[in-house]
Amino acid sequence: MIAVVQKMMLLLIFVQLFTKCHSLAQEHFSVAPMMAHTNRHYHTFFRFFSQHAHLYTEMIPAEKIVSLYNSNEDIESNEALQELLGINSAITTNSNMNMNRGPIILQLGGGNPQSLALASEVGARMGYSGINLNCGCPSNAVSGRSGGCALMRNASHVAECVEQMSESIANVNTNVELSVKHRLGVRDASTYDA
Repeated sequence: MIAVVQKMMLLLIFVQLFTKCHSLAQEHFSVAPMMAHTNRHYHTFFRFFSQHAHLYTEMIPAEKIVSLYNSNEDIESNEALQELLGINSAITTNSNMNMNRGPIILQLGGGNPQSLALASEVGARMGYSGINLNCGCPSNAVSGRSGGCALMRNASHVAECVEQMSESIANVNTNVELSVKHRLGVRDASTYDA
């Protein structure tokens, strides 16, 4: 517990330094998604440092969002979906995650273009400021299911996923940004074309 507090204090010092330097440059402060860490409590903690930081959710499987959405398409009353996505009932659709909380980006995992598109639409409807496709997670559990960094082996498939996600987001809210998390390369690939 003491180590966690020490890390948080170092992070606080970094954020304070960043905030002082922020007036010199128009850069964004982002906190990367981390499994078992970037939950709603984590977001609240970082909002004490900056209302402008771009915070990400943990990677959430698109198939899980689709499954919960298909069980009850009324997002306002779908408590299981709201719980999964870290939303409470006080946040309304397209509210940009309650503006005083700042930008929060929904990170999606998976490789099925249709599921990613529907999950992106749900995220946009729930008010996330951005949707991020995870093409960088090296975990065997994720890449073994054709997600994460395994997607980097097939650029045309990623392009199809991004295209469908972009179309579904644009149908709901054109202010929602779409991004892709990726790595410089894949372990056993010897060229940039892999």
